[in-house]
Amino acid sequence: MTEPSYAELRERLERADGNADRQERLIAELSASKERYHTLFKSTDEGYCIIELINDEHGNPIDWRFLETNPAFEIQNGTKNAAGNRVREVVPDLDPKWLKIYGEVARTGKPIRFQSEDNEFGGRWFDLYAFRIGEPSGDKVAIIFRDITAGKQAEAVQKALDQQVRDQQFYTRSLIEANVDAILTCDPSGIITDANTQWEALTGCTRDELVGSLFRNYFTDPERAGAVIKQVLGERKVTDYELTVRNRDGGRETLVSFNATTFYDRNRNLQGVFASAREVIVRKA
Repeated sequence: MTEPSYAELRERLERADGNADRQERLIAELSASKERYHTLFKSTDEGYCIIELINDEHGNPIDWRFLETNPAFEIQNGTKNAAGNRVREVVPDLDPKWLKIYGEVARTGKPIRFQSEDNEFGGRWFDLYAFRIGEPSGDKVAIIFRDITAGKQAEAVQKALDQQVRDQQFYTRSLIEANVDAILTCDPSGIITDANTQWEALTGCTRDELVGSLFRNYFTDPERAGAVIKQVLGERKVTDYELTVRNRDGGRETLVSFNATTFYDRNRNLQGVFASAREVIVRKA
């Protein structure tokens, strides 16, 4: 059975007017509920406060008063002894957006959760949840928040690293495409993992068709083509290894000379074979 809330106990106490025994029991429950509330209020590591909005003659919020704050509130935003004070006494350069946000919560009763960078507190990021408490006319809003600056900073660093990777990939791709030789990479099993436009011209296949297919399938002698991959993996390097490429469109054949080497990641784990091929020009004496 769900335990009644502090507000529900208060309501029951008001309805128990005239019944002394029931009132005494409800007062004891109310006291215990309030004690549990304050224990949770003070021990949570999330900042928590209750504010009461102060409106002008037109009902527009112009300030608010802190009614309650917990220890985490002071730790997370560096504000001390805020309870009982107006926010403009604590934060003179308060951004008007906060009055608009919390005023809307108090007016409509609709809770809101969002993340915000607050220049008032040194540009730190907070995750906030605000909801109305009490009667609509009371203009009271409870706010729960936590500092997520470290996570945002880590996110910014990751974005910068991702951009560096994209820039490096673009640079590498530009070098590969600018090369006059046909260039490709294969994994250790001989599956093509990348190829440039020169390879597309030799084979008559698109890069999308080449990637994921077997290297050996594009030569007049597949067995000899498969053997060169094994040789590179065994010796780490092969020079001037001749193969004949067969073009898919029209069956045109091109004799090429291969130079290949193994390549590794930053932890020295084998990734595959990097190969360049140049057409062999047969000259008559």
